[in-house]
Amino acid sequence: MPQWQESTTFFAFQSKCCEKPRHVFRLLLYCAVPTVLTIRNIRVAIYANDHPPPHVHAIRRGGGRAKFELNCPDGPVRLVEQTGFRLADIKEIGAAIASSLDAICDEWRRVHG
Repeated sequence: MPQWQESTTFFAFQSKCCEKPRHVFRLLLYCAVPTVLTIRNIRVAIYANDHPPPHVHAIRRGGGRAKFELNCPDGPVRLVEQTGFRLADIKEIGAAIASSLDAICDEWRRVHG
C-alpha cells in the first residue's frame, strides 16, 4: 500500500486560479477541473491543462491550496507546496490521497493521456 511521506519543506502556492471565480474564465476553469477526492470542504483535483509529473491540487473554498506529487503508481505521495492549511489538514489530505492512489493515478492518465 502506498505510504504518505511527510515533507518538512512548505512553499507558498501563489496561483490565483482557484480563488472564488470573479469572471467567466475562472468559473469555467474551476468547474471543468475533475475532482478525484473530497475531504470535508476540501476538493482534490487534477487540472486538465496541467503538466507532468503526476500531481493533484487540494483546494479549500475560501482559502487553502496545496500540491501533492503522486509518484505513480506506488507512491509515496509527497507534499510539494501549500498555503492556508494546518499541518493536521495536510497529513489528513496526504493520507487520503495515498489510500486512493491507484484510482487517482488512473484518473491522471485518463485526463493527460
